[in-house]
Amino acid sequence: MTTPVEMSVTRALATLKGMQARIDAATKTQEFVRITVGTDEQRRVANRNETVAEAEARLKGNFQSAFDLINYRHKLKSAIVKSNADTLVKINGRELTVSSAIELKSYATSLKQLLATMRTQYNAANNTVESLNKQLDDKINSSMAAIYGKDVKGVDANAYRIVSAPLIAKDKASVLDSINIPKTVETLAKEVELIETEIDYVLSESNALTKITV
Repeated sequence: MTTPVEMSVTRALATLKGMQARIDAATKTQEFVRITVGTDEQRRVANRNETVAEAEARLKGNFQSAFDLINYRHKLKSAIVKSNADTLVKINGRELTVSSAIELKSYATSLKQLLATMRTQYNAANNTVESLNKQLDDKINSSMAAIYGKDVKGVDANAYRIVSAPLIAKDKASVLDSINIPKTVETLAKEVELIETEIDYVLSESNALTKITV
């Protein structure tokens, strides 16, 4: 029976990170069965220079090695998950479990993606509105020139409104922003910054200090 070992969560995570490659090698490349030829005393391993007893021991060892790796990884992962569910940390004055803090980190990452998309769309929309309204201004100026010719600069404001109002009513572009994107982005960006400022440090410190036994 293996003696339980105490380690920090930091060490456990580092160990866990390297285990999958070892498990893949043990489960995909190791041999677990072999063909023999002959019977009784003449029974021998086909195409390999070893005795049947040596082959049996080797195949059993391959299985045991793969199984032990899988089993240890499971125990290690389970211990980390349990520790994360039990250990409390503080993020921005809020007390929460490490599991919740890790999820909060994912939450912040998703928020950053959302904010980036919102900024891109909002800026693109404003640029498009500016371009469309420039085209509208050109259209109004062309209409004024067609009506008043060279005297267009001397036309009073009322005459300008008579020509421009129908065109503006029909074609003036504007940004449809039902959530006040600049303010929403500013508020959520501050929340993301607060989370990211603390979370990596807090989790690293917690993982270094928290012990698990496997």
